[in-house]
Amino acid sequence: MGVTAVIGHFKEKQKKCLKCGAKWCAHEEKQSDVNFALHLLHQAHINGFDKAFLITADSDLCPAIDLVLDTFPEKELVILTPPNRYQIAREIRSKVSTFKIKQKHLAVSLLPENIYDDENKVICVRPTEYTPHVLRKIQITAT
Repeated sequence: MGVTAVIGHFKEKQKKCLKCGAKWCAHEEKQSDVNFALHLLHQAHINGFDKAFLITADSDLCPAIDLVLDTFPEKELVILTPPNRYQIAREIRSKVSTFKIKQKHLAVSLLPENIYDDENKVICVRPTEYTPHVLRKIQITAT
């Protein structure tokens, strides 16, 4: 049992405003869907899971989900949709069990403010933006 994070990578791309000509550097997600789908299929093939929990709302993964379920009917896939993404996951929801990750779930799942080693020395500090009161402000302004 374990967790495998399959994370895409981002490529820098120069953008330009068509009205004023301002330029900036944006980031585009690249190959994430394919990478995620390949990992899912590979893990099913090597019997790396009986039940997989996937955090996504991306319907681009539906073909991979279908392939895993058709090829490995004994496998179970459960989709956990990120906050405020449940409605856009309609196509995925029609295929597998889905659950909503809510802001309150994230708030109670945070690491402590500091993590200490055996000598009581701080070895990790939680980023300020992950402080619960900051998360609440983000949630209020985002809605």
